[in-house]
Amino acid sequence: MNTANINVMMLKTLKSLRETGSISRTAEQLHVTQSAVSHTVKALERTLEAPVVVRLPRGISLTDIGMAASESAIIALEAIDNILKLSSSALTGTVTIAAINCVSKQILAPVLASVQKAHPKIEINLLVGTDQEVENWVNIGLADIGIAYNMEPSASELLFDDEFYYITRYRHSKDTHVALTHLNNKPIIALSSGCELFIRDLFDQYDQQLVVKTTVSDSAALFSVVASGYGDSLVPGLAFPDDWQQLVSRQPVSPTLTCSLRLMCAKQQTSNDAVQVLVEEIRRAALDKKPK
Repeated sequence: MNTANINVMMLKTLKSLRETGSISRTAEQLHVTQSAVSHTVKALERTLEAPVVVRLPRGISLTDIGMAASESAIIALEAIDNILKLSSSALTGTVTIAAINCVSKQILAPVLASVQKAHPKIEINLLVGTDQEVENWVNIGLADIGIAYNMEPSASELLFDDEFYYITRYRHSKDTHVALTHLNNKPIIALSSGCELFIRDLFDQYDQQLVVKTTVSDSAALFSVVASGYGDSLVPGLAFPDDWQQLVSRQPVSPTLTCSLRLMCAKQQTSNDAVQVLVEEIRRAALDKKPK
Protein backbone atom coordinates (compact mmCIF):
# COMPACT_ATOMS: atom_id res chain seq x y z
CA MET A 1 0.00 0.00 0.00
CA ASN A 2 1.33 3.42 -1.00
CA THR A 3 0.16 5.75 1.79
CA ALA A 4 1.85 8.71 0.12
CA ASN A 5 -0.98 8.71 -2.43
CA ILE A 6 -3.73 9.26 0.17
CA ASN A 7 -4.93 12.85 0.10
CA VAL A 8 -7.63 14.97 1.76
CA MET A 9 -10.00 14.54 -1.19
CA MET A 10 -9.89 10.77 -0.72
CA LEU A 11 -10.64 11.15 2.99
CA LYS A 12 -13.60 13.45 2.29
CA THR A 13 -14.91 11.09 -0.39
CA LEU A 14 -14.81 8.09 1.96
CA LYS A 15 -16.61 10.06 4.68
CA SER A 16 -19.30 11.30 2.29
CA LEU A 17 -19.87 7.89 0.66
CA ARG A 18 -20.36 6.39 4.12
CA GLU A 19 -22.93 9.09 4.94
CA THR A 20 -24.80 9.24 1.61
CA GLY A 21 -24.37 5.77 0.05
CA SER A 22 -24.44 7.55 -3.30
CA ILE A 23 -21.89 8.69 -5.87
CA SER A 24 -24.17 11.50 -7.08
CA ARG A 25 -24.96 12.86 -3.62
CA THR A 26 -21.28 12.68 -2.68
CA ALA A 27 -20.48 14.72 -5.78
CA GLU A 28 -23.07 17.30 -4.74
CA GLN A 29 -21.78 17.39 -1.16
CA LEU A 30 -18.19 17.87 -2.26
CA HIS A 31 -19.06 20.23 -5.14
CA VAL A 32 -17.37 18.06 -7.77
CA THR A 33 -18.57 15.97 -10.71
CA GLN A 34 -19.67 12.34 -10.39
CA SER A 35 -16.75 11.47 -12.66
CA ALA A 36 -14.34 13.07 -10.18
CA VAL A 37 -15.81 10.99 -7.34
CA SER A 38 -15.49 7.80 -9.43
CA HIS A 39 -11.85 8.62 -10.26
CA THR A 40 -11.15 9.25 -6.55
CA VAL A 41 -12.69 5.89 -5.62
CA LYS A 42 -10.56 4.11 -8.24
CA ALA A 43 -7.43 5.87 -6.97
CA LEU A 44 -8.29 4.78 -3.41
CA GLU A 45 -8.75 1.18 -4.52
CA ARG A 46 -5.37 1.25 -6.31
CA THR A 47 -3.71 2.66 -3.20
CA LEU A 48 -5.36 0.19 -0.82
CA GLU A 49 -5.04 -2.64 -3.34
CA ALA A 50 -8.60 -3.69 -2.47
CA PRO A 51 -12.15 -2.73 -3.44
CA VAL A 52 -13.67 0.14 -1.47
CA VAL A 53 -17.26 0.21 -2.78
CA VAL A 54 -19.79 -2.21 -4.21
CA ARG A 55 -22.16 -0.74 -6.76
CA LEU A 56 -25.79 -1.57 -6.14
CA PRO A 57 -28.89 -1.01 -8.31
CA ARG A 58 -29.52 2.09 -6.23
CA GLY A 59 -26.37 3.70 -4.95
CA ILE A 60 -23.30 2.05 -3.49
CA SER A 61 -22.24 0.21 -0.37
CA LEU A 62 -18.83 0.31 1.29
CA THR A 63 -16.91 -2.93 1.56
CA ASP A 64 -15.47 -4.00 4.92
CA ILE A 65 -12.19 -2.38 3.94
CA GLY A 66 -14.09 0.69 2.75
CA MET A 67 -15.94 0.94 6.09
CA ALA A 68 -12.71 0.58 8.09
CA ALA A 69 -11.03 3.15 5.85
CA SER A 70 -13.95 5.57 6.23
CA GLU A 71 -13.72 5.37 10.04
CA SER A 72 -10.04 6.26 9.86
CA ALA A 73 -10.85 9.01 7.35
CA ILE A 74 -13.30 10.60 9.80
CA ILE A 75 -10.64 10.60 12.55
CA ALA A 76 -8.02 12.01 10.15
CA LEU A 77 -10.31 14.82 8.98
CA GLU A 78 -11.12 15.77 12.58
CA ALA A 79 -7.38 15.91 13.30
CA ILE A 80 -6.81 18.12 10.26
CA ASP A 81 -9.66 20.39 11.35
CA ASN A 82 -8.13 20.70 14.83
CA ILE A 83 -4.79 21.66 13.32
CA LEU A 84 -6.42 24.34 11.19
CA LYS A 85 -8.24 25.70 14.25
CA LEU A 86 -4.87 26.33 15.88
CA SER A 87 -4.22 29.00 13.29
CA SER A 88 -7.60 30.67 13.67
CA SER A 89 -7.28 30.70 17.47
CA ALA A 90 -3.72 32.05 17.48
CA LEU A 91 -3.16 35.23 19.43
CA THR A 92 -3.28 38.33 17.28
CA GLY A 93 -3.11 42.06 17.83
CA THR A 94 -0.69 44.92 18.19
CA VAL A 95 1.09 45.61 21.48
CA THR A 96 3.13 48.74 22.11
CA ILE A 97 5.91 48.52 24.70
CA ALA A 98 7.66 51.58 26.10
CA ALA A 99 11.03 51.14 27.80
CA ILE A 100 14.22 52.92 28.70
CA ASN A 101 17.28 52.26 26.57
CA CYS A 102 19.03 49.67 28.74
CA VAL A 103 15.81 47.68 29.21
CA SER A 104 15.24 47.50 25.46
CA LYS A 105 18.69 45.97 25.04
CA GLN A 106 19.03 43.75 28.11
CA ILE A 107 15.46 42.53 28.70
CA LEU A 108 13.28 43.16 25.67
CA ALA A 109 15.63 41.74 23.02
CA PRO A 110 15.14 38.11 24.16
CA VAL A 111 11.45 38.76 24.92
CA LEU A 112 10.69 39.96 21.40
CA ALA A 113 12.50 36.99 19.86
CA SER A 114 10.65 34.51 22.07
CA VAL A 115 7.19 36.00 21.47
CA GLN A 116 7.76 36.30 17.72
CA LYS A 117 8.58 32.59 17.58
CA ALA A 118 5.66 31.42 19.74
CA HIS A 119 3.06 33.97 18.59
CA PRO A 120 3.98 35.19 15.08
CA LYS A 121 0.65 36.99 14.63
CA ILE A 122 1.32 39.42 17.50
CA GLU A 123 2.76 42.69 16.18
CA ILE A 124 4.98 44.53 18.64
CA ASN A 125 5.87 48.21 18.56
CA LEU A 126 8.70 49.52 20.73
CA LEU A 127 9.05 53.05 22.09
CA VAL A 128 12.31 54.05 23.78
CA GLY A 129 12.43 57.08 26.06
CA THR A 130 13.33 58.39 29.47
CA ASP A 131 11.87 56.94 32.67
CA GLN A 132 9.42 59.82 32.90
CA GLU A 133 8.38 59.50 29.24
CA VAL A 134 7.78 55.75 29.58
CA GLU A 135 5.47 56.21 32.57
CA ASN A 136 3.61 59.04 30.84
CA TRP A 137 3.15 57.04 27.61
CA VAL A 138 1.45 54.25 29.53
CA ASN A 139 -0.73 56.65 31.51
CA ILE A 140 -2.03 58.41 28.40
CA GLY A 141 -2.59 55.14 26.52
CA LEU A 142 0.17 55.56 23.96
CA ALA A 143 1.84 52.37 25.26
CA ASP A 144 0.26 49.16 26.57
CA ILE A 145 3.28 48.15 28.68
CA GLY A 146 6.03 50.23 30.25
CA ILE A 147 9.33 49.21 31.86
CA ALA A 148 11.38 51.90 33.57
CA TYR A 149 12.95 52.92 36.85
CA ASN A 150 11.04 54.32 39.83
CA MET A 151 7.56 54.49 38.32
CA GLU A 152 4.61 55.11 40.65
CA PRO A 153 4.56 52.04 42.97
CA SER A 154 0.76 51.98 43.32
CA ALA A 155 0.35 51.69 39.54
CA SER A 156 3.23 49.31 38.78
CA GLU A 157 4.92 46.14 39.96
CA LEU A 158 8.51 45.76 41.10
CA LEU A 159 10.73 43.68 38.85
CA PHE A 160 13.87 44.16 40.94
CA ASP A 161 15.97 46.76 42.74
CA ASP A 162 19.00 47.76 40.74
CA GLU A 163 22.21 49.12 42.24
CA PHE A 164 24.17 52.14 41.02
CA TYR A 165 27.91 51.71 40.43
CA TYR A 166 30.62 54.30 40.15
CA ILE A 167 32.54 53.76 36.92
CA THR A 168 35.90 55.19 35.89
CA ARG A 169 38.29 54.75 32.99
CA TYR A 170 39.61 51.18 32.98
CA ARG A 171 42.62 50.67 35.19
CA HIS A 172 42.54 47.66 37.46
CA SER A 173 39.63 45.68 38.85
CA LYS A 174 38.36 47.24 42.06
CA ASP A 175 36.21 45.47 44.62
CA THR A 176 36.31 48.18 47.26
CA HIS A 177 33.40 50.54 47.80
CA VAL A 178 33.62 54.23 47.06
CA ALA A 179 32.16 56.48 49.75
CA LEU A 180 29.34 58.74 48.65
CA THR A 181 31.11 61.59 50.44
CA HIS A 182 34.00 61.09 48.01
CA LEU A 183 31.60 61.96 45.17
CA ASN A 184 30.35 65.15 46.81
CA ASN A 185 30.81 68.02 44.33
CA LYS A 186 32.74 65.68 42.03
CA PRO A 187 31.68 66.23 38.37
CA ILE A 188 30.18 63.13 36.77
CA ILE A 189 28.67 62.16 33.42
CA ALA A 190 24.98 61.25 33.75
CA LEU A 191 22.59 59.27 31.62
CA SER A 192 19.85 61.56 30.40
CA SER A 193 17.31 58.70 30.41
CA GLY A 194 16.20 59.87 33.82
CA CYS A 195 19.01 58.55 35.99
CA GLU A 196 20.21 62.06 36.71
CA LEU A 197 17.01 62.88 38.62
CA PHE A 198 17.20 59.70 40.70
CA ILE A 199 20.87 60.19 41.52
CA ARG A 200 20.24 63.80 42.50
CA ASP A 201 17.45 62.69 44.86
CA LEU A 202 19.70 60.04 46.38
CA PHE A 203 22.49 62.55 46.90
CA ASP A 204 20.02 64.93 48.54
CA GLN A 205 18.96 62.21 50.98
CA TYR A 206 22.53 62.08 52.27
CA ASP A 207 23.11 65.84 52.11
CA GLN A 208 25.60 65.51 49.28
CA GLN A 209 25.91 67.75 46.23
CA LEU A 210 25.65 66.20 42.77
CA VAL A 211 27.53 68.00 40.00
CA VAL A 212 26.74 66.90 36.43
CA LYS A 213 29.57 67.53 34.00
CA THR A 214 27.51 66.46 30.97
CA THR A 215 24.69 64.10 30.03
CA VAL A 216 24.66 61.26 27.50
CA SER A 217 21.43 59.78 26.13
CA ASP A 218 22.71 56.30 25.21
CA SER A 219 24.25 53.91 27.75
CA ALA A 220 26.68 52.43 25.21
CA ALA A 221 27.88 55.92 24.34
CA LEU A 222 28.29 56.75 28.03
CA PHE A 223 30.61 53.78 28.57
CA SER A 224 32.67 54.81 25.55
CA VAL A 225 32.94 58.37 26.87
CA VAL A 226 34.06 57.15 30.31
CA ALA A 227 36.49 54.68 28.70
CA SER A 228 38.05 57.59 26.79
CA GLY A 229 38.93 59.25 30.09
CA TYR A 230 36.61 62.23 29.67
CA GLY A 231 34.97 61.67 33.04
CA ASP A 232 33.41 59.29 35.54
CA SER A 233 29.79 58.25 35.98
CA LEU A 234 27.17 56.56 38.15
CA VAL A 235 25.07 53.98 36.29
CA PRO A 236 22.66 51.20 37.29
CA GLY A 237 23.72 47.58 36.89
CA LEU A 238 21.29 46.87 34.04
CA ALA A 239 23.02 49.49 31.88
CA PHE A 240 26.31 47.56 31.84
CA PRO A 241 27.16 46.02 28.44
CA ASP A 242 28.55 42.48 28.31
CA ASP A 243 32.07 43.78 27.59
CA TRP A 244 32.11 46.49 30.27
CA GLN A 245 35.19 45.00 31.99
CA GLN A 246 37.20 45.81 28.88
CA LEU A 247 36.07 49.44 29.03
CA VAL A 248 35.76 50.62 32.62
CA SER A 249 36.40 49.84 36.25
CA ARG A 250 33.45 49.89 38.62
CA GLN A 251 32.94 50.23 42.34
CA PRO A 252 29.86 49.85 44.52
CA VAL A 253 28.86 53.00 46.36
CA SER A 254 28.59 53.21 50.14
CA PRO A 255 25.90 53.72 51.31
CA THR A 256 24.27 51.66 48.54
CA LEU A 257 22.35 53.66 45.95
CA THR A 258 19.47 51.78 44.34
CA CYS A 259 16.62 52.37 41.92
CA SER A 260 13.56 50.17 41.35
CA LEU A 261 12.95 48.70 37.92
CA ARG A 262 9.18 48.50 37.56
CA LEU A 263 6.63 47.14 35.11
CA MET A 264 3.43 49.03 34.32
CA CYS A 265 0.47 47.84 32.28
CA ALA A 266 -2.20 50.18 30.90
CA LYS A 267 -5.43 49.68 32.86
CA GLN A 268 -7.51 49.10 29.75
CA GLN A 269 -5.17 46.29 28.62
CA THR A 270 -5.14 44.10 31.74
CA SER A 271 -7.51 41.59 30.10
CA ASN A 272 -5.79 41.63 26.70
CA ASP A 273 -4.35 38.13 26.12
CA ALA A 274 -1.56 39.33 23.81
CA VAL A 275 -0.50 41.96 26.36
CA GLN A 276 -0.51 39.41 29.18
CA VAL A 277 1.67 37.02 27.15
CA LEU A 278 4.26 39.78 26.82
CA VAL A 279 3.98 40.72 30.49
CA GLU A 280 4.76 37.12 31.50
CA GLU A 281 7.74 36.97 29.14
CA ILE A 282 9.05 40.27 30.52
CA ARG A 283 8.79 38.96 34.08
CA ARG A 284 10.78 35.86 33.15
CA ALA A 285 13.44 37.86 31.32
CA ALA A 286 13.74 40.32 34.22
CA LEU A 287 14.21 37.43 36.63
CA ASP A 288 17.24 36.33 34.60
CA LYS A 289 18.69 39.85 34.88
CA LYS A 290 17.89 40.32 38.56
CA PRO A 291 21.06 41.02 40.55
CA LYS A 292 22.17 37.93 42.42
